[in-house]
Amino acid sequence: MSNKCVLCNSEKSILLKTGNKKINNFICKKCGLVYVWPTVNENRIFSYYKNGHYDSSHNVKIRFSKKRLEGIFLGANDKYNYIYKYIKKHIKNKTVLEIGCATGHILNIFKLKGFDVLGVEPSEKLAEFAKINYNVNVVNDMFENVKINKSYDLVLCLHTLEHVINPRRFLLKINKLMSNNSILFIEVPNIYKPQNSLKKFFDCSHFYTYSPKTLWNMLAPVSYTHLRAHETSLHLVCRLLLE
Repeated sequence: MSNKCVLCNSEKSILLKTGNKKINNFICKKCGLVYVWPTVNENRIFSYYKNGHYDSSHNVKIRFSKKRLEGIFLGANDKYNYIYKYIKKHIKNKTVLEIGCATGHILNIFKLKGFDVLGVEPSEKLAEFAKINYNVNVVNDMFENVKINKSYDLVLCLHTLEHVINPRRFLLKINKLMSNNSILFIEVPNIYKPQNSLKKFFDCSHFYTYSPKTLWNMLAPVSYTHLRAHETSLHLVCRLLLE
């Protein structure tokens, strides 16, 4: 398998010195996309999440004190308010799909606000937490494997896309679940503003690291209008335009 950029198909790249010897991150010399090579088999990725290996390696917790849960609730509510200001003019049926919903904290807020919500989460432990504690509908599987037969006003990908091995295919599937003027809200780490040391920033579970330009270009096959990008974590908010 050749070291080829999935965004522009160029085979010209430079190995980045990130300090993380477990993975090799390359930057495409033509378009600037940062990606891991060699890639990982998708079945191994699903097993990695479903069997809890990601949770254990990243110290993911599902047991919270009352005080911690209150803080999480307030944080999720703040995130809802931030998202809602961009979507309120375009919402018709109040339907939300979150891909990689984790413990369902944010979906819970949308549910409390009267939205019809669905989450997709590959970690069995996290999906179970969301179902039991928030009574939200969560499918425990990789999004690539899930069959969904309705469209959504809002699709959330909050720190999910960087974990996806085939982002173009992933985004095209999302497109099929959206109607005209639906909103796609993507949040990923911003390579221009790393929040940790480079060794921690280039996480072994992140197959791509985006800039505003490369993230927007990844959406290029679909007709979106750009509403918003970027802060420390890169926020990209865009509205689907169907011809």
